[in-house]
Amino acid sequence: MEDWIYKADLRADWMSLIFFINIVIILLMYRLASNRFIGLLNLFSMHHYFGRFSHEKELNYRSYFNILSFLLITSSLAMAYFSLSHYFPYTLNYSFEFVFLFMGLLVILSLRFYLFQFIAKQLGFLNPIAPLIYKNFSYATQLAIYLTALLFFKNYSILPALLFEGIIFLLFTLWLIQQFRIIFPFFRAHLRDVIYIILYLCAFKIAPWIWIYFMSIETQL
Repeated sequence: MEDWIYKADLRADWMSLIFFINIVIILLMYRLASNRFIGLLNLFSMHHYFGRFSHEKELNYRSYFNILSFLLITSSLAMAYFSLSHYFPYTLNYSFEFVFLFMGLLVILSLRFYLFQFIAKQLGFLNPIAPLIYKNFSYATQLAIYLTALLFFKNYSILPALLFEGIIFLLFTLWLIQQFRIIFPFFRAHLRDVIYIILYLCAFKIAPWIWIYFMSIETQL
């Protein structure tokens, strides 16, 4: 009876609903652009992906595929933090905490994107930095797909916790390596615009995560 009453528990049915929604998002992405979706699954040859899918259609962030990608990124990050929250000062256990975290991520990441687009456009820096933004978004989408699959197996199989956390660490390490591979070549090619790159890295890559930490964690301690 208790399992029916305390539906806010991590192992309760609300997590199944989140996974179901994410799976529907992934299937819709595949139906909308199967070749592009399959290209995102290749962890080590993304240069082929950018060679094929870096046209005006793919750069339209209001397209259905990119909107779904953004929702998947937000959801997978929230789920990853939820699953690993026991390593942080405040452990998340309830469905309303997941919703709060998801909505916080959704709002802050959306504001970050549009604010940066506006500032870069006003400074005349949008065109040079657009490829960097697109590559970063593509890598984040790739990470979200694998995170969703990994979290699914973690919650519905006997995958050892140490193995799960090791794969999570490897995924984020690979993502960091990918970030360095796209940022530093851009940095070398745009030395005169170093101030804008620092603005991008500090104000738009690092600061939002600090805001999310204080909003979702510190306020609950």
